[in-house]
Amino acid sequence: MIFHDKSVVYFWFCGGVLRGGSRRRDRVALFFLEYDIRSTNHDYKPLNDVLAEFNAVRVLQSLWCFNRVNTTAKWLRMYFRQFIHANDSLCVSQVVDWSTWNALGTPNDL
Repeated sequence: MIFHDKSVVYFWFCGGVLRGGSRRRDRVALFFLEYDIRSTNHDYKPLNDVLAEFNAVRVLQSLWCFNRVNTTAKWLRMYFRQFIHANDSLCVSQVVDWSTWNALGTPNDL
């Protein structure tokens, strides 16, 4: 996707990250990704591979956290949608505060 305005020369969406040619500072944000798997015959290896590429940390059984630069929860939801079955559910949230109890991992592990 290409956007034009006075301060941005070009931007494109690639691999879940909005990257661009402007001189804006990169903004790192913490995101949580949660899903409900309903399909028993779908291959979820690509989803797990992308989570590994994102250096995601498993917080709970189907809740992961990761940091991304210059993107939004909406763009990430659109990106991750391709890795799940049509009957599955997905929720991506940008998080500024979090707390866990007895979790598998935390954002501190990123």
